[in-house]
Amino acid sequence: MTKSKGHYLDCLELIERNSRHSDYIKNQADELRKLIDDHFELLEKYDELQKETSR
Repeated sequence: MTKSKGHYLDCLELIERNSRHSDYIKNQADELRKLIDDHFELLEKYDELQKETSR
């Protein structure tokens, strides 16, 4: 089962909310958020390329 981008971002939000006093956790969550964005952007590009090559 593939999770949606929103699912991962919701999980990050919960982690951040439960560790408000930790700058380390906040920094790691920011980095992970960027990676999630990049991952889903690459998936979209991959799907577009797949459609183009299947024509």
